[in-house]
Amino acid sequence: MEDRWIMNYDLFSRCWPLLWQGAQMSVLLLVFSAFLSFALGLVFGVFSCNRLRIPIVSEGIEAITFIYRAVPFYVQLLLVYFCLPDLLGWNLQPFQASVLSLGMCSSGYVAHIVRSGMNSIPAAQWEASFSLGYGRW
Repeated sequence: MEDRWIMNYDLFSRCWPLLWQGAQMSVLLLVFSAFLSFALGLVFGVFSCNRLRIPIVSEGIEAITFIYRAVPFYVQLLLVYFCLPDLLGWNLQPFQASVLSLGMCSSGYVAHIVRSGMNSIPAAQWEASFSLGYGRW
């Protein structure tokens, strides 16, 4: 029984540096992709809400967010890592490709959250802001 505990401790002590490095990489990926997702989703959500709609731009944004939400993340990751460098002539590292694809994938969901939040503002609130001298933006 003691030999099993010694073997588990030995395995854990040998694997701990790799586990720690993986945890750090995961947190770093989360931070960068969340920032990109929030920035893109905020812009997409604002321009696709009913009150701030620009006809051609809003339709394009809705198409982009539909594609981001409809295509699975793994497919987006493969497209960003393998196809995007060939199309644009860039050299993407795996971490950069994963941040870009994860940020783009979740920005479609953030855009719909922001859009629905802005669409839920009653018309009276918009009129009250206009009467106080605020513009549409």
